[in-house]
Amino acid sequence: MILPTDIETLDNFKRRSKRQIHQLKKTGRPTVLTVNGKPAVVVQDAGAYQRQMERLMQLDVIDAVRQGAADADAGRVEDAAKFFKRLRRQRRGRA
Repeated sequence: MILPTDIETLDNFKRRSKRQIHQLKKTGRPTVLTVNGKPAVVVQDAGAYQRQMERLMQLDVIDAVRQGAADADAGRVEDAAKFFKRLRRQRRGRA
C-alpha cells in the first residue's frame, strides 16, 4: 500500500537524492515519483526489491502446487511412465 508520505515529485527527489536514498534503505518502503502531478515511476531499495521478488516466486510455487493438487483431484493426471513413453515416441517421430 502506498501512503501519501511515499509520494514525491521527481524534482524534489533529484534535489534531495542522498537523503531520499537513505530513507528508502531505512524504511524498505518504495517511493512513487510524480511528473507533472501524475505517478511516473516507483523507486525502491535493492534489498527490499529482492525480498519482494523472492516472495512473489514463493507465491508462484504455491500457486503451481495448488493447481497440481486441483488437477489431481479432478482426475487430470497421467501416469509418469506412460507420459515419458509417449514423449519418447513423439520425439522419435519428429527426428
